Amino acid sequence: MEERQGVRVQVRPEFHLYVEEAAPEFYPLMEKVIVNRTGTAEEEIRFREVAREAAFALIQLPFEKLLEAEAVIPDIPDYAPITGSVVCPDCGEVLMATKVRQRGLQRGKCYMCTQKYIEVNGQGIVERDLRGSRNKS
Repeated sequence: MEERQGVRVQVRPEFHLYVEEAAPEFYPLMEKVIVNRTGTAEEEIRFREVAREAAFALIQLPFEKLLEAEAVIPDIPDYAPITGSVVCPDCGEVLMATKVRQRGLQRGKCYMCTQKYIEVNGQGIVERDLRGSRNKS
C-alpha cells in the first residue's frame, strides 16, 4: 500500500486566552446562546458581532501562536461498502439498506417515515427525532 503524507493541525492550549483577550464577552455569550440555548434574540445578535470581532482579531495573529502543525502519515479508511437497496414499506422510497431503521417495531422503514435517525456527534451515538429532540442511544 502506498504511503501518503498528511498534515495534522491542532489548536494550541492557550488559544482560548487570545479569544478572551480579543473579545471578553465571547465565551459567556457562547455558553448562553450556543451551549444552553437560553439567549435572547438580542444576545444572539450580540454573540454574532462578538464572534466576528474575535475572528478578525485572531486572523491577525501568527499561525504558530494559535495552531500547531505536524506532518503525519494518515490511516486512510477503505471505501464504504456497497449495500443493496430496499423499499420502505410505508412510503415506497428505494434507499440503501443501511439507511433504514434496524430495530424495533419500525424496522425496515426509512428515517422520514419513522421521524427518527441516528447520528454521531460530540455526545456519541445519538438518536435524533426529526422534529428536534434528542435521545441517547
